[in-house]
Amino acid sequence: MNVKRKKWFGNDTQALSEQIERAGSRLDQRKKNVTGIFRDMGARIRSGFASPRGLWLAGSAGFLVGEWMHRPVISSVASRSQPRKTPARSQQRALSKAILLLKFALDMRTRLRKVNSEGAAAHR
Repeated sequence: MNVKRKKWFGNDTQALSEQIERAGSRLDQRKKNVTGIFRDMGARIRSGFASPRGLWLAGSAGFLVGEWMHRPVISSVASRSQPRKTPARSQQRALSKAILLLKFALDMRTRLRKVNSEGAAAHR
């Protein structure tokens, strides 16, 4: 009877020390590849933020957030002669601001995906 041995590491005809050495060299090569990829990604992110389009987007985002955060608040001093304003109006205003911020965030996400896909296509 001929029993087949299962190959665990790909090539059982080589000595164990050779297999370990080859696996170590493959790991070293993968580490170099990953390091190069992250170095390149960091450079692309920095150049994207330093580009005129990136600076314009960052300035626009800062302006919108600043306007949204520092808008003058209508003081709601309740007097006995005047009835209070309905809370539905303030809730509606807060909801519209939240929707505006959500739309802005989604738009930024699509723009960043587009920039990243353009950079990846140029890199290939």
